[in-house]
Amino acid sequence: MPPPPTTAVRRFSKSIFQRPRSMSVWSDISRSSMRLDERSFNFMGRKLKSFPDFVPPRSFMRTDPITGKRSVAGYLYEIVRNFAHHCNISLEILSSVNGKKVIAQRRLLEITLQGQLDIPLTGQIYNFRHYNESRIHATVRMLSMAIAVPCGEEMAIYELFQIHFGKEGIAIFFVLYILLSNLDFILMAVSEWIRRRHRRFRFLRMIINLKVLMCLLNMSVHQGNRFRSVKGQLLHAMSATGMLLFCVFGAQLSTLLTLHPHYRHIVNFQELSDSKIPILFNNLNYQMIEKHVSLDFLSRKLPKVLLVSSTRQMELLSALNTDFAHLIFSYKEDPFTNIQKYMPKKALCKSPDLQILGGLTYVLFLPKNSIYSEAVQRFTSFASSVGLTDHWLRTAIDQHVSILKLQRHDHRIIGNFLKARDFNAPWGLLLVGFSISLCVFVVELIVNRKKK
Repeated sequence: MPPPPTTAVRRFSKSIFQRPRSMSVWSDISRSSMRLDERSFNFMGRKLKSFPDFVPPRSFMRTDPITGKRSVAGYLYEIVRNFAHHCNISLEILSSVNGKKVIAQRRLLEITLQGQLDIPLTGQIYNFRHYNESRIHATVRMLSMAIAVPCGEEMAIYELFQIHFGKEGIAIFFVLYILLSNLDFILMAVSEWIRRRHRRFRFLRMIINLKVLMCLLNMSVHQGNRFRSVKGQLLHAMSATGMLLFCVFGAQLSTLLTLHPHYRHIVNFQELSDSKIPILFNNLNYQMIEKHVSLDFLSRKLPKVLLVSSTRQMELLSALNTDFAHLIFSYKEDPFTNIQKYMPKKALCKSPDLQILGGLTYVLFLPKNSIYSEAVQRFTSFASSVGLTDHWLRTAIDQHVSILKLQRHDHRIIGNFLKARDFNAPWGLLLVGFSISLCVFVVELIVNRKKK
């Protein structure tokens, strides 16, 4: 007797019921990078000497909040550390060089060219590279060089409205008012002429027409049983125009209320030169600008320059010192911007017209014949393409900002709120309206007394 037919049983894959594996983005990227570099870049444990410049967010000392252990942090440190890990390199972060625990950036580059360091935890602008520097450059990011100036008093809502919309909006309102007033006058005159009614029209009505003004202000106007008449149709058209103007004004006001605060501050180099405020430069960047930019630009646009070390410059910038203007490297989510997110009022402001140089390429600094040049170039290119460089930069900035928050104890985010002076314009309009009404009332009383 043949065996009974077996029914097909659908077998589900175990992966459906299994707990999903930890999808570590870093593990996937690391495997890809290993496949990318395993062909030739295996340095078999060769030692790489490095030293930090202690300029956040490139490299700085960080204390772990859990263990209390101090260690080197920074996005350049993460780049060099991960490069050493993937290329089988033994990374050694020196605690001192020639007996010095803190070295200026310019001196650090000179020590690297002398062969005491392989890759320092600092960088160089490719446009201003040293002649003994490697021609195979490892790009970190693009940036621009600008001046940050002290912020002044916060601007009120009506001042912002005047800057962004005031002149055009007021001009459009008055042009519409005059046109519609003239049109209303002409239609009234034509209507009376057709009906052969002789009325004495005052030409002042072409300029002062409260009915048109009420329509444009989106106020209710009594029209009676005039819907089918030409004047009734004009009244509806004026009311629709007032409604549109009111919607436009409401949208503009809503835009201003959701904007970040605006401050009065220096907006161009001419105002910066007239203000006589000192501008902080670090020695290396000033020498680069002096060498590659016109000296006439420095003498005319930046007459009062103070030279300090990179570490001191970053300390003053992190403290948001408003006694000076500061040279900054501007890019997306830079530390200058992120530090002020946690402040109730901005201390330093930027302006597009205060940019010195743009489109600069920031690269790692390597000696001319460094054996790591090609390997680190490929690694930084790959890390930038998958977003790792931006991730390390954001992490370093967050760590630096958290340190500053603990030092200042004023890290509460305080929302912006309307102040009394923001209502100066509405109160002013109401005062003008009541004054005009009072004057008209007094004039009517005088005219009525004279008639009696």
